[in-house]
Amino acid sequence: MVPSLGILALLLPVLGVGTPPSLVALLILALPPILVNVDAGYRGVEPAVLDAAGAMGMTRWQRFLRVQTPLALPVFLTGVRGAVVEVIASATLAAFIGGGGLGETIITGMQVNNQAQLLVGGLLVALLALGAELAILLIERSIAWRRLQPR
Repeated sequence: MVPSLGILALLLPVLGVGTPPSLVALLILALPPILVNVDAGYRGVEPAVLDAAGAMGMTRWQRFLRVQTPLALPVFLTGVRGAVVEVIASATLAAFIGGGGLGETIITGMQVNNQAQLLVGGLLVALLALGAELAILLIERSIAWRRLQPR
């Protein structure tokens, strides 16, 4: 796992404070789980399935687009789901460098020792992360359901 605050600190001298370093840091945080799952998804496709597609006369690109990618898609989406939750949770840290967001509510609550504000900020971030995960999970299931339907 990539340390969120460390990335923000490294980007400060290069990009300054505010939104730009926050966005770059969040992009850097999102890439590893997505790339790992894309690799795992493609590697997880059975070679026999690809051989069968080749035996049916499909070209390499047709096998890649019509067989390998659809079979690997659920693994891809798992990586996206993890990345989205990671980004939402880490986005709160952007407030430390002037990036704004719900992190400001949490930081302000800490600074003025307002437990209610701190709790509201934390709950909103948790609900946002859970809601995003649920939405992506529903998209995954929708795609899987459509694949099972006869054409």
